[in-house]
Amino acid sequence: MAESTTARTCRILVVIGPSGSGKSSVVRELHRRGLVRVHPTWTTRPPRFDEIGGSLEHRFVADPVFDHLHRCGFFAQTGSIRALPYRYGLPRFMPGAHGPVDTVMLRAPYVAATQARLGKLLVYQVGVPGDLSSTRLGSRGEPRGVRLAREADNRNEA
Repeated sequence: MAESTTARTCRILVVIGPSGSGKSSVVRELHRRGLVRVHPTWTTRPPRFDEIGGSLEHRFVADPVFDHLHRCGFFAQTGSIRALPYRYGLPRFMPGAHGPVDTVMLRAPYVAATQARLGKLLVYQVGVPGDLSSTRLGSRGEPRGVRLAREADNRNEA
């Protein structure tokens, strides 16, 4: 009974998981069903082939724009993946009291800082076997060095 009470009273869903685990797929489906309101992270990484026209869960910006937003206090927190030059920022937002559940996608190391800023969170972890994650990362069309850095980060996060 305690879990269902937590799920009903918590207004922020945090979806976590390693690169290639399927976080975006889960969040996109929940959004398609009208269950969540996604607060996208802003990133300096280039969009992948399936994100060229935009992305529900990310906003792609150049480094100078990211720097400006950071200086202006736009982000509640920022972070990066080891060995990659890309930065990610979670904008400040106020959770809604009604309607779809406010949702963000994060990596596990950033959950504690997010909870300190936003309060009570409902965290859902998307897991995936290592070989499937590697296969998914390989299908993204990113350079080999990016894939290897993401795989190494996934191992460190496990």
